[in-house]
Amino acid sequence: MTDKKISELTAITDPALDDEIEIRDVSDLTMGATGTNKAQDYELLLKSFMRSDLVTATSMTGTVALTDASRPIQRLNPNGADRIVTLPAYAVTNHPFLIICTGTGGYKLTVQNSAGAVTVSTLFDGAAILLIPDGAAGWFGIPCFTDSVNGNFGVYGGDPIQIRRNGQVPFNGLAYSDGVATATQFTGSKARGTLQAPTAAQLNNTMFRLAARGYGATAFPAAMACYIDLRCQENHTDAAQGNFFVIGLTLPGSLTLAEKIRVTGYGNVLIGNTLADPTGGGTPVLLLAQATGDPTGLPSNTAGIFTKDAGGTCELYGVDEAGNVTLNSPHAPDAPAWLYDETPGLEEVRKTQNMYLGRIKWTNEDRRNRLMQMQIDGLPMPAANNRRTFVAEETYAEYNQRTGAHLEVQDWNKTHAEFKKRRDEEIAAWKQAKKDVETWKVDKLRGLHHGEDEPALAECPPEYVVKPKPKWMR
Repeated sequence: MTDKKISELTAITDPALDDEIEIRDVSDLTMGATGTNKAQDYELLLKSFMRSDLVTATSMTGTVALTDASRPIQRLNPNGADRIVTLPAYAVTNHPFLIICTGTGGYKLTVQNSAGAVTVSTLFDGAAILLIPDGAAGWFGIPCFTDSVNGNFGVYGGDPIQIRRNGQVPFNGLAYSDGVATATQFTGSKARGTLQAPTAAQLNNTMFRLAARGYGATAFPAAMACYIDLRCQENHTDAAQGNFFVIGLTLPGSLTLAEKIRVTGYGNVLIGNTLADPTGGGTPVLLLAQATGDPTGLPSNTAGIFTKDAGGTCELYGVDEAGNVTLNSPHAPDAPAWLYDETPGLEEVRKTQNMYLGRIKWTNEDRRNRLMQMQIDGLPMPAANNRRTFVAEETYAEYNQRTGAHLEVQDWNKTHAEFKKRRDEEIAAWKQAKKDVETWKVDKLRGLHHGEDEPALAECPPEYVVKPKPKWMR
């Protein structure tokens, strides 16, 4: 071999000189060359590597053990069988490797660590490429591969694999096609077993997860703060692959991450924690976990439904914008006892209350219907007065005295004035945040905040307008 500096090689494009070129040190690339000459040196070096390493693939007959002295670019052909490549023992002085798996037949090239105990990646022949970083990151940093046959790109290694970017430019997926259904797609594939011998995915296995977390005062939290899971709803076979997805969120003011919404393969929507399909399945239904109490402070122009335990059974309620609660399922358990029939069964006792008037009303619709039918049939009415009555009303004071509750009558103007005050405070905080962002932008132009992301700014909350009292308040 002839030891030469790149800048001294005037005829490097001559293949006859390939075997005479040896670069002993990176400093050889810069000694005696500056500016344009240095750029030319790098280009010549790249051409040399490509001629030396990429033109002819090595036909493998067994395991190939790479060493620190091996060329950084390896073009290998499994040559009719599954083969193994082992990397040199980890050291900070290791150089990176670019491994190209070529050939035909679908044979595997398994890249392992020096002991052959841990697989870094598995390539299939057909010009699949594996890039392994240098020793500074270790062999298990972020290896990646591309498959030029199928146009695939993958990233392997690390826990978790990280893609980092400074600035405000997001990662985008673009799909160009004349096909109507063509779109950017991320596919998660789940199998148990091993890569070489996969087995069926099982019930509750997560097939794909999108997760996120935010930086706290000093660091990112160790766990994710929210996630969307796509999971198996049964043990998978080639003919049955039921699935469901789950949304998990963290309770404000805490680090408690829990499932909040589940949509099952039956089309059921389950809102709450640890809910499951009805045992019958098959019919889409919305299920709500029970609330701890009546919701208050609803946003403007909204109403809602919720469930809560009332007398040992979970019942369905509706709540209007003003905060009034009405029982929607017909089994109010807290009406005066005389309103119920002596033989309980199918009576429908409904309940509605008004927090601003401080009154509650129960209606036994089953008794009302039977009394009307008796009148139509000309039958005598029951002798007892309470047996002829199907409506009961109580003030909050009367209800509290009978049940031991502590309901309080609310003032319409005072309540909505508090709502407006909170909204005005939110708007003032947003205006201050907007000023802070504008200041940050000016500082950025002055050279500050290098490498930092621009502070996020949400939309300004809408102004809260106190509405006049509704008709039922006048």
